[in-house]
Amino acid sequence: MNEVSLFRAADMTFEPYGGPPGVARIARLVGTETSTSMGAGVATFDACSIEWTILYDELIVVLEGAFRLVIGGRTYDMGPGDVIWLPRIPRCATRATARKCSTRSIP
Repeated sequence: MNEVSLFRAADMTFEPYGGPPGVARIARLVGTETSTSMGAGVATFDACSIEWTILYDELIVVLEGAFRLVIGGRTYDMGPGDVIWLPRIPRCATRATARKCSTRSIP
């Protein structure tokens, strides 16, 4: 894509991601159909654990709640305002450890 894209919060569609227990939802903003070099999205996690494949280097910003990321047996606990950079990793598991957690992913 070679033009500016504005993503308004009111227009974001959150789709379920993963499964019980708990609920995860993601609004995919930029994906492989739009860019070959980056992706972006907004996600919410509510008492759940999911696994996903990181297709690009990824930057996660925790907006609210508590977020736990487990990669290769190492655990990273994060809260509001914390940011973590992830190199492209084949598989990793995430888990929200609070009632509600919102993140932004900006690879």
